[in-house]
Parts: sequence; C-alpha cells; structure tokens
Amino acid sequence: MKRYDDTVIMDVMRLWLHRNFRWLLSVSLVLLALLILLPQINAFQRSFTIVRGAAHFAILGATMTVTATFFIAAANYHILARRPLLYRRTFLVAVANMFTSRLLPAGAGSIATFFIYLRHRRHTVGQASGVIAVNNFLGFFSHVCLLLVVVMVSPTSLQGLRLPNVQPAIIAPIGATVLVGLAILLFQQTWRRRVRLIERSLARDLRFYKKYPLRLGGAFSLSILLTLANAATLWYCVLAVHTVISPVVALAVFTVGIVIGTITPTPGGLGGTEAGLLAGLVSYHVAADRALATVILYRLVSYWLTLAIGGLTYIYVDRRGYLHSLRQATVKTA
Repeated sequence: MKRYDDTVIMDVMRLWLHRNFRWLLSVSLVLLALLILLPQINAFQRSFTIVRGAAHFAILGATMTVTATFFIAAANYHILARRPLLYRRTFLVAVANMFTSRLLPAGAGSIATFFIYLRHRRHTVGQASGVIAVNNFLGFFSHVCLLLVVVMVSPTSLQGLRLPNVQPAIIAPIGATVLVGLAILLFQQTWRRRVRLIERSLARDLRFYKKYPLRLGGAFSLSILLTLANAATLWYCVLAVHTVISPVVALAVFTVGIVIGTITPTPGGLGGTEAGLLAGLVSYHVAADRALATVILYRLVSYWLTLAIGGLTYIYVDRRGYLHSLRQATVKTA
C-alpha cells in the first residue's frame, strides 16, 4: 500500500512539474537576474551617459560584424540544403529571420522560418528538418570546439575570472534555484524521450552528409565564422565604451550570454541574455557601469536594430512569396 501511495505521489509531482515547467524556469531566471542586476542599479544613470559618449568607429565595427552574420547564415543553409537554393533569396530570408526569431523563445521562430522556406524550395518535411537540425548542431559543436581550441592553445587567455560579490543571504536562493532546475530535469521524462529522438534523427542526417565531406566541412567552417562574428560584435561594443578586454574573453562572455538567453523562455532570450552578458563582463573586472553600457549597446545593435531591419525584409519576402505559408502556419499553431 505504501509503495502504491509513493508511486501516486511521484506521478502527481511529475505531472505538476510538466505543466509548470516554463513558469518555474521563468521565475528562477527572473530571481537570478534580479540578484545580479539589483546591486548594480546605481550604475544605470552613469551607463546611459557612457552610451551617449560611445566611440563611433567601434559602433560601426559592431554594425558591420552583425551584417556579416546575415551573409554567413545564408551561406550555411545554401551549402547544407538538399536541393538547390538561390543565394539571394536565402540571404533575404536570413535577414527576415532576424525578425521572426525575436518573436518566439529558444530559437523557435528561426526554426519555423527556415523550415517553411525549405519546404517552399521543394524540400520534404524530413529533408527540411534534417537541414535545420544539422545546422543547429554544427553551430553548437563549432562553438564548443572554438572554446576548447582557445583554451588549449592559450591556457592563460581566460585567467582573471572572478565571481561577483555575493552576500551569504542570497546563496540559499541560488542553491534552491539550482535544485529546482535539477528536479525539473530529473522528472521530465518527456524531455528525455525527446532528446533521444533528436539524437537518432541527427545521427541519420549526419550519415547523409558524410557522403559530401566538403559540404559538411564548409558548413562547419562557416559556423565557426558565425560564432566569431557574434563575439566580435560584443568585443566592439566593449571598445565603444572605452574599455579593453581580449577577444577571447569576449568569446567567453558571449557564450555565457547565449546559453542563458537560449534557456530563457522569452522572445529572443530577452532579459536572460542581458543578465548573462552583464554577469560575464563584471566577472572579468569590467566596471559595472561600463558593463551595463556595453550590454545596452550590444542589444541595440544585435537585437533591436536587426529586429527593425528584419521586419522590413520580412514584409518584402512575404510579398514575394518566399514565406507565403508562414502566416497560415502561425494561425494554425495558435
């Protein structure tokens, strides 16, 4: 009888965690963001003053590297596509993707945009899904490889990391948040099944590209360039506020921001990315006011500017019919 009661309790807990997963994750990330941001609240006014005095040449450099990401992303899909694509159209879709990817969390908007575009270009459902899966995997794998190579070639390049000052009173909430996250992962059997399905699907798609090693190698190289371009954008924003860090540190800080932004259940990782970048910069001895100014500039260039440009481009490609079924798919999903 006791074993039966324990089983019922475990099932109820799994069901509750499954239904409240996003709510728990959102609350946990908001609490962590507040713990990081509240001690720096006095630096906000100084940060906006620093932004107004930012170096124009560095802002121009950040804008150029962000623009380069459009060309690289389009080239990646152009190489991985199972059927021929017109690069000009793919480039326009990549720019429009800067708008749709900001509408949904965890990259869902980006996946939907390129899935519909590939289907429009005569890819089957399996082929379109495979191209997107391999592209995302190469992006993650190239990022990890890049960090490992940097650490191996220059072990001292990431020295100087220090954790921000943390009061003992807030260690308990942080520990509790970590425990909640671990509990969610342990109880989410559905997520574990999904991961196994993704692994099998990805292995099948990679076997296809083994027949075309040049295409796979080219896509991997472009994924590395894409990561470097994004990290360079952050580095230029640091230079714009008259602060100096090494490009390697910029890559490490960008990694922190992108990881937290990806798991944040908000459109485009809004909130989580800012908190991650700010924490990373402060950890590398960047003054709080200049770190905040850097984050403001980086998000202005990489998020809000690309959102505006992507929105205008989306209107154009939609009228041209490149994403003719995107609105229908959105209505059906809703």
